[in-house]
Amino acid sequence: MEFHEVVTILAPSQRVWDFLWDIEQMITCIPGCETAQVVEIGKRYKAVVGQKVGPFTLKLPLEIIIKERKAPQHLVVVASGRDNRVSTNVTIELELHLTDRGSEGTEMTFTTRMNILGKLATLGHGLIQRKAKEVIAQFARTIKQHLEEGEHLAAV
Repeated sequence: MEFHEVVTILAPSQRVWDFLWDIEQMITCIPGCETAQVVEIGKRYKAVVGQKVGPFTLKLPLEIIIKERKAPQHLVVVASGRDNRVSTNVTIELELHLTDRGSEGTEMTFTTRMNILGKLATLGHGLIQRKAKEVIAQFARTIKQHLEEGEHLAAV
């Protein structure tokens, strides 16, 4: 499955980039993220994310690897994990681009590719796709909200 999301954030691209690397801030933007930790700064992270999808409640311990980064405009991240209780493997690749739009802020474009195997996959493409779109949209809205509130407070 592949999803695209574009959101304009009323903040400079460097501020958006810095926010993306602040693990304490980022975990508040990832729906269902319970914990996150740095394994190797800028390269590897671990997180535990929980989500309810149909009749299943997943709790995924994720290994997160930064595949590419070009500050402050491009980032590719791969997260993978397995929920043994639900016998489900999940791999997510997030490709993110930041485009500075001057006084109009920063356009954040991301493409998310997901691969789900196991019991969760038996729910069907439509249900999984709806849940994934919901989570991705919430992630984008939360980042926008955090950054725009921070910009507003900085301007006061």
